[in-house]
Amino acid sequence: MVNYIPIIGWLISLLFNTFLAIPFWFLWTACGVGRVYFYWLPATYLDLPFFHCIGLFMVISMLKVVLTPKLLNQDVNVKKDKD
Repeated sequence: MVNYIPIIGWLISLLFNTFLAIPFWFLWTACGVGRVYFYWLPATYLDLPFFHCIGLFMVISMLKVVLTPKLLNQDVNVKKDKD
């Protein structure tokens, strides 16, 4: 039963990244923001498929976890002098 916990986290992450990719894909492809402001990119990057946008958000979230230091898990030992 414990082995299913990472799978549940992955599914929640996939769902969250899918909801993030919807407005990004709509603005980039359907509204043409990519073609207007990033005209210098190759044509492959100007017309992204929707599932590639989901994969892009998944990779960004994985890199964020790997590359950012964990600031909340620092153990601070404070010693108080008793007088």
